[in-house]
Amino acid sequence: MLKCVNFVNNLNKTNKTMIFINRLNDKITGSYDKKDFSIPYSEETFTKMKDLEETLEGATTREDYVAIIAEFEKLTVLKPFDWIVSKASNDLYISEKTGKMHLKSKGKITSIPMPDTLKDRIILSAEKGIDFTPLIKFWIRFLRNPVLRGYDAIHQEDFSYRVFSYIDMIYTDPKKVKELIEKEGLSYDKATELAGTYQVKVTKEGLLAGYKISEEIDWKFDTATGEKINRYTQVFNEDTGELEGDGRSDLTNEQRLFRPAVMKDGGDAFYCEGPNGSNKLGHIIKVGCTHRLEDWSQVNTNSNSVCVKGLHIGGIHYISGYGGIIHQVFVDPSHIGAVCDHETGAIRCIQYFVYDSFAGVNGSIYHSSTYAAKTDAQWETEKVEILKDYKELNEKAESEQDEINSI
Repeated sequence: MLKCVNFVNNLNKTNKTMIFINRLNDKITGSYDKKDFSIPYSEETFTKMKDLEETLEGATTREDYVAIIAEFEKLTVLKPFDWIVSKASNDLYISEKTGKMHLKSKGKITSIPMPDTLKDRIILSAEKGIDFTPLIKFWIRFLRNPVLRGYDAIHQEDFSYRVFSYIDMIYTDPKKVKELIEKEGLSYDKATELAGTYQVKVTKEGLLAGYKISEEIDWKFDTATGEKINRYTQVFNEDTGELEGDGRSDLTNEQRLFRPAVMKDGGDAFYCEGPNGSNKLGHIIKVGCTHRLEDWSQVNTNSNSVCVKGLHIGGIHYISGYGGIIHQVFVDPSHIGAVCDHETGAIRCIQYFVYDSFAGVNGSIYHSSTYAAKTDAQWETEKVEILKDYKELNEKAESEQDEINSI
């Protein structure tokens, strides 16, 4: 009995020094039971540690002490996957029950789980030391998507899988493979690995960067007669009569006119908005402009349907099947309506921005951040009503989404 009393007395004298916890920048450091530790900072872990520190203050038996220290020690030992998640601890949450990854902001968690394709991409990026913040921002923008919100849980999962499988598509350039084998002496497998590239890219703001195929409109109509004539002034060799040029080389991409390669003037008309755009409904594509349909009723959102209405963009493999002028475009994930083939096919969307063209040289540089800001402004006008549809795990959805947007 005396021995037990002595232990309790000693414990009461020393328990305040049994656990030390400090936050040092992005680390939690300290010691417990004379053991030092240092782990990546996580608000959740830090809170649990502080709670156990306080609990230890009230320990009265050896059993209590041992149990608390054992619980604390678990928090200081991170598995490899935990290290990965801890790098984005303010953004990600892993459900112990389902193993699914969710978006998190300041302890608040969204109900829609990330697809495994995105989860795996984040883990792979972290393992290779690649910043995966753009992927998280892509997911945030995708959560704004009205098509996603309109689906039930099963269709949400399928749509998410299609979209994030699409941004994982790899294109292997056969010419590059051959070159690496012949000039570098690499094996076929190694050459194939090095010659692979993502078919579409994700910008730092979380936009999708893909491609659009068009044909150039090299004619115009005489305003007096209505006759169809050459848009550009042709120049012929005075000696041979051969065509030497038509003046296009003197123009910037913004000064040239295009239309969809497949649909041409068919299908629903769309807006071409920008400083050099028409700003009215038509079938005109111009570099430096936002192209959008009037509303979602003009986009077929059934991913099992092909060659149907909507604005079409794609990856490297998709555009290789068409002839025409290649444009580079930005698409906000919130504007994606369907992914008819998440391996080689097209994305149907309601809106995209053309930022470059292989037709010639741009007169201006178009930054993804500028277009991202434009779509963010659109979101602000819709957000209040949209948030009511989310059914988040937490009660204050509006407050939560504001925090998510600030990540």
